[in-house]
Amino acid sequence: MELVEIQKLYGKADKVTENEKDIIYIYYSTFNKTVFVFSKKEGKLKTKWKENWYFIYGNEVNN
Repeated sequence: MELVEIQKLYGKADKVTENEKDIIYIYYSTFNKTVFVFSKKEGKLKTKWKENWYFIYGNEVNN
């Protein structure tokens, strides 16, 4: 699933730009219906972790 398709399905992803080709994780919050992304380059979620998130794209985070 492409990021554009995810944006269409779940709304605009948070703080995503065309130059960010390194995004490998995308999560969706059922609580506030928002898409959140994880940047491999930055090595962290671009937003604070929320409850009721589930993984929808890329490789699951290994903690």
